[in-house]
Amino acid sequence: RDLNPPLINRGDAQREPRITTQSNELKLIDMNPAKIFILLVAVLLFGGAIWQGVRKWRVSRANDASPIQQGIAKVIGVRTNTIADPPDMNPKVQTNPVITRFVTFELETGERLELPVTPEQQAQFKEGDRGTLKYQGTRFLGFAPTQ
Repeated sequence: RDLNPPLINRGDAQREPRITTQSNELKLIDMNPAKIFILLVAVLLFGGAIWQGVRKWRVSRANDASPIQQGIAKVIGVRTNTIADPPDMNPKVQTNPVITRFVTFELETGERLELPVTPEQQAQFKEGDRGTLKYQGTRFLGFAPTQ
């Protein structure tokens, strides 16, 4: 028995859509393990990228809110941190390592600061150098060696 009979044609009147039910309901998500795994990996990668962006933004904001400080300091260490993919994982794919450079200063007060610097800035430092350090939070602003 038809529950939704067609409308009688009255000029430009349109037909109402019929409501039908199907015994095979439409699945919104096909939940096979491969699709779930791919979706999970995509969500984790996207979430990780957002997390890194938020962390960098928070550090930058904290540095901006910090006062610019200046003081006599001694260079006590220069180091490079390299994060690279393991070799020979896929010889056809060439990846570039992530290199971060740091200089560690000791202030007159005995406080130690390790600040990230650029390769050009790192080249100017040797352990034992003394001078005036200028920084803002964890941001290196400059170093003027004393003679």
